[in-house]
Amino acid sequence: MSKEGIWPILGMIFLIGVLCPLFAVFIIKKISDLKNLAIKIWLVSFGIGFAFFPLLIQRKHWELKMVLWKNTFWFVTFIIQMDNNFWEELGKLLTIFIVCWIYKSKIKDYLLKASNALAFGFWVGLAYGVGEAITLMLAMLLPKYSQFTGMKLFLAFVTWASVYERFLAIQIHAIMGALVGMGVFHLFKNRSWIRLILFFILAMLYHELVDGTVLLIMYYPNLSWVKSLAKNLMYVILPILVALGYLIVFLISRIIKKKEVEFKESISQ
Repeated sequence: MSKEGIWPILGMIFLIGVLCPLFAVFIIKKISDLKNLAIKIWLVSFGIGFAFFPLLIQRKHWELKMVLWKNTFWFVTFIIQMDNNFWEELGKLLTIFIVCWIYKSKIKDYLLKASNALAFGFWVGLAYGVGEAITLMLAMLLPKYSQFTGMKLFLAFVTWASVYERFLAIQIHAIMGALVGMGVFHLFKNRSWIRLILFFILAMLYHELVDGTVLLIMYYPNLSWVKSLAKNLMYVILPILVALGYLIVFLISRIIKKKEVEFKESISQ
């Protein structure tokens, strides 16, 4: 491997795998009460979230078979892609549940507050996204073994463009994790499985919007407006979708906070 080829790999490891999580912890501690959370909970939750991507990657085998069976835009987008969305959001949800089971009240009490649940879900989603980034990188570097994951990454290489793409992707996963975290908040606070499911579905639909845009470009590359999407995908469209995700999370958090304030005021009267 040339010296030029090693730098993007180191960038993926240190920028995506180390610096982004450290920066996320810094921000999360600023906007929530999780600054008091024990460091072992941060590390364990990150490790579990990270591990769920490679643990659930075997779904790619049956998704590949489904693509070979019926390779149309509508089937791939709304059946196969939704299957992928389900398993990826499930990985984030299971991470939160497992951490709550391990540490019980040490973390569960924090998640009874909406901002904490949102922030912790964001952290778990980020960890899942980092797990995806590192797994994909290894599959690119070891193409002989990538077949065991069900992914076809032959002739794919780790470049600075892929580091940038993963930088956006881990934020998208973090946003979806925040939505899942809001669902967990409603489950713990209000015992509402319905609201948990609704937020889970919302995370899946946001995932569908992002990946569906990429699939649209793949299946209809000759349409003029799709050509415009493809031309601006990396540096305009995906950043806009990331910003949209943050806006959705922000608006939901504001709505929930407003309702909490109104509820406290009604009790005091």
